[in-house]
Amino acid sequence: KVTDFGIARAINATNTVMYTNSILGSAHYLSPEQASGKPVDGNTDIYSLGVVLYEMLTGRVPFEGETPIAVALKHVREKVEPPTRYN
Repeated sequence: KVTDFGIARAINATNTVMYTNSILGSAHYLSPEQASGKPVDGNTDIYSLGVVLYEMLTGRVPFEGETPIAVALKHVREKVEPPTRYN
C-alpha cells in the first residue's frame, strides 16, 4: 500500500532541506525539487513513483544514507545506479 506521496518534504517550505534538519515523511522518495526546497508539481509524484518502481525491480531504494538529510542530498547530487546492475 503506497501512502507517502506528497508528504515527504521539508517541514519549513521556505528553507531548503540543507537548512531545516527535519524531513516529514520518507526521504527515500523525495524528488530533487523537494530536497532542494524548490516548487513542486506533478513531476514530483512521477519521480516518487519511479523510486517505487526502482525499489520493486531491485529490492532496494536508489539512495541510502545515515540520516534523512543525507538521503535527500543524494537525490540532488548523485546519479542513481541502473537497475540492471542489481538484477
